[in-house]
Amino acid sequence: MKQQFFVTALALILGMAGKAQHSEPMVVKVAYKFIHIIDKQKPDTLHNEELVLRIGKTSSAYNNYPFSVAIKPREAVAAPPAGGATRAVVGMPMAVVNDWGLTTALMEQKFTDKKLTRYESVSLSKYEIEEKLPVIKWDIQTATKTIGGYTCQQASGLFGGRKYTAWFTTDLPFTTGPWKLNGLPGVILEAYDDKAEVFFIFKYISEAEEGELTVYPPDKPALKVTESVLKKAKDAYENDPGGITQAQAGVSGTIAVRFRDRKNKFHSGEAADKLMEEKKKNAKVVLTNPLELKP
Repeated sequence: MKQQFFVTALALILGMAGKAQHSEPMVVKVAYKFIHIIDKQKPDTLHNEELVLRIGKTSSAYNNYPFSVAIKPREAVAAPPAGGATRAVVGMPMAVVNDWGLTTALMEQKFTDKKLTRYESVSLSKYEIEEKLPVIKWDIQTATKTIGGYTCQQASGLFGGRKYTAWFTTDLPFTTGPWKLNGLPGVILEAYDDKAEVFFIFKYISEAEEGELTVYPPDKPALKVTESVLKKAKDAYENDPGGITQAQAGVSGTIAVRFRDRKNKFHSGEAADKLMEEKKKNAKVVLTNPLELKP
């Protein structure tokens, strides 16, 4: 299967178009165990989750794939007519509040355009922030090791205030990796920082199934915003998830609110209310060790 991946990937690289697509057929997908110590003073803030990098010929997309699929709404809620009253509908939306450290964004790297696009949802609203793909000056070294049956070469580079060691394989000739890591002549299968606070650990790699895409187009276009606008939207949602979801959907009736903890467990009722209050109280002390540190 390794040889088949290599031949397919190389053929796509040689025949790729000059313009990146927003959504394209997936070639391979790589799963990682992501570990992040979000508060160095509290060991219980050690966070880990499975994240997936979906690779196409001109782009890649990275996010918490199993969770994003699991919460896909079963029924779309139609927008109310302009000036019309809210109404109750079948299949009420649900408001989910995530605990600290969980990956909620989809990170898309566009190889040819050298752009990085982050997509985030605040309840039913979709937001998009576009920036330049980070340029990381990698020092490629001679050390090699085998990961998942692939011969990988070592490289080191500085990004976001951290020094990373990365292991990449040229058998998959795509200049991408997990999160924002990119720029090596092959897919990054493993990476970690020198402080042992951030790890992207290889779990498995597999071919794409028929019809799988790197990014699935949303039911409606995402709104391009700035970081400050996105933060305001997130803050408003954290303060009143049920109310914001109700307003966005244009429906009447009670909106169910769930809290998702770092173990990917969902809580409802009084348990969810308690956890959301704890999250608000800890807002200034949790996540003291972000992925991107100040230079």
